[in-house]
Amino acid sequence: MGGWRLLSITKVVFLPCPKMLRNSILVPFGLSKSGWKMVHLTINEIQFILKKKILITLIIIAALGASYVYYQFNKPHKDIAAATPVSALNAAELFTEFEINENEANQLYLGKIVQVTGVVYSVELGTNGDLNVLLMGDDDMFGVAGNFNKGELNESEIVEGEQVTIKGECAGMLSDVVLIRCVIVK
Repeated sequence: MGGWRLLSITKVVFLPCPKMLRNSILVPFGLSKSGWKMVHLTINEIQFILKKKILITLIIIAALGASYVYYQFNKPHKDIAAATPVSALNAAELFTEFEINENEANQLYLGKIVQVTGVVYSVELGTNGDLNVLLMGDDDMFGVAGNFNKGELNESEIVEGEQVTIKGECAGMLSDVVLIRCVIVK
């Protein structure tokens, strides 16, 4: 290179020469038979290239995140009727466990299939067509609320005052212990 000193940092070569533009860097662009083709890039051009790479990376990460959310949102639910419950209790026992220590009961039952037996206190049709059945505990105010998806159970199939066994996924405790996507156990 005839007396010029090359300073090499990875693939970027700083070549001080009179023909070099101010604030530009000589960068290897591509490999040919005669060696690396070198191009002058200004700092602004390099920053633009880096911003473009970062933007492409962020778009890829966002697309992967969106596809994961889509998968989680649309994955099939557990088949409650065929699932084996983690516990079979009566409504009073389940409500008492949540009343005594809600955190411990959440660890045992939250998101898991539970089978509950109790006396039907009320049957109500929800706004979106689902059916809500309340099984009473020892307390006349609170118990276990079972939510049946639309079409899973008719209002006429369940009678207030009769004892039933339901199976559903425990969703925690509000004022009642809530079971979702319930089915009647025959």
